[in-house]
Amino acid sequence: MAELLKNGFNEPVVHILAEESGHTEEAISSDVYSHLRYLDDVHKETLVDIAKSILSQKNGITLHELALDIANLHGLSGTSKKQPKHILELLNLWAGIKRDNIHKPVVWLSPNDIVDEIPWAGSHLGKRRGTGQKYRTLSHGTCSIGH
Repeated sequence: MAELLKNGFNEPVVHILAEESGHTEEAISSDVYSHLRYLDDVHKETLVDIAKSILSQKNGITLHELALDIANLHGLSGTSKKQPKHILELLNLWAGIKRDNIHKPVVWLSPNDIVDEIPWAGSHLGKRRGTGQKYRTLSHGTCSIGH
């Protein structure tokens, strides 16, 4: 679990992932989330659960950030070209995805969650209101500061 925390996951995210997946927090950092299983068909349901858990904490993030968070949980420090494509195939079934053909796709927990602007508490705080999400992790063109 210390490795997950080092990779930017706070304890509530790890706890929610453990609760929702039915795995212990220790299992998250072991074979359950092995990088060897990432692209396996039998691992798709687990990837969906992970994505939903992450989006419940950080809704409205780029596909790249989501894929990187999932890769980190699998012990990887980065993503390949296949990983975001694989995640996108799974997201297309249930998530909200906003594309403008200029910037990276932004993903949401559901299509009903999509907004044009995300309110921020102010640039001096550097975090989205009500979450621990840093301003710099949000995609271009989706935030309004000071609202």
